[in-house]
Amino acid sequence: MAVRLIDIERALDELVLMEEAKRFQRMAVILQQRRWPELIAHEPKKDDGLDAYAPPSLSGDRTGRGVACSTTPTISKVSEDAKKAKEKFPGLKTLIFVTSGKVSRITATKWAKQTIKDYELELQVVSREDIITTLMLPENASICATFLNIDLRPEPTLAELIANARRAGAEIAESWAGRLKGQPLIELRAERLEQNGAESGQVFFLGDVSEALRESRRLVLEAPAGRGKTTTLVQLARGAGADHTALMVDLSQWVDSGRNILEYLGGMREFLARGIGATELARFCQSGSFSFLLNGWNEITASNSVAATNALRNLERAFPEAGIIVATRTHHLTPPLANLRRNSTLTLTPS
Repeated sequence: MAVRLIDIERALDELVLMEEAKRFQRMAVILQQRRWPELIAHEPKKDDGLDAYAPPSLSGDRTGRGVACSTTPTISKVSEDAKKAKEKFPGLKTLIFVTSGKVSRITATKWAKQTIKDYELELQVVSREDIITTLMLPENASICATFLNIDLRPEPTLAELIANARRAGAEIAESWAGRLKGQPLIELRAERLEQNGAESGQVFFLGDVSEALRESRRLVLEAPAGRGKTTTLVQLARGAGADHTALMVDLSQWVDSGRNILEYLGGMREFLARGIGATELARFCQSGSFSFLLNGWNEITASNSVAATNALRNLERAFPEAGIIVATRTHHLTPPLANLRRNSTLTLTPS
């Protein structure tokens, strides 16, 4: 399989940052051995200037070739290796300098002229771009995994991702349902409230709320403690259907985390266990029908009210196609969502 350019670049930068010259040397020698199979690798220390060497007797064109590797792309490093190698390997005619740094063709040409003048060696510079493009070839994927620690697990298909995300969402809903153990899950009704909080007389059933979320509506479900707000969210999540995913979120925990919604969800056990992080969730959200069920607006502390307001506004802006419902006790601050429809659960009757 092919490896992404950005993953190779980041891995090379990390390798240099961590000063792992030995690991780079081994990787670079293997890459050159694939071009020149006759090269023989040297031990990392006391190598006399060469990390690998092919004497004329082993080369098809009777040319002695040596490989010197370094994460330092300078002419002084080239000269240092060339001087040692020239003294110890009399059959050496071509020096291949492999570096993780950037070396332009103009610079490489200048180095080549100086090297042949000072040491009578032909210099070939293999710099960062050549290494990256070579590592991107599918046949070199195993090298990326071994030396650059790049994860080569195949990316799940979109269908697999959607299925796994929905399973994770369902598992989260069941976890919330577990908190209601022993309580009946009765389908409650809700009455629409006017903007001033007055009752409108317009009654909605659970199916109506679910359909509104599928239509990307913004809803708030207001009621005193114990009136069934969490129960209703659990029922909405459970009844989302095979073509819609409802993601339950503890609103105060999310705001306290300081992370965006995808990072927060991607850090939950249910998603982590399925290898679904923020990147995978973003991919999922671009292709599936989904809604956010946010519980506990009233539990936001005064010190976190600004952060909570910003979080909801960012959520609405980032996911205009998603349905959003916020469950809360009656609160002096209304969730800041556009075209918000306020609803209040009705009290249970004997029937």
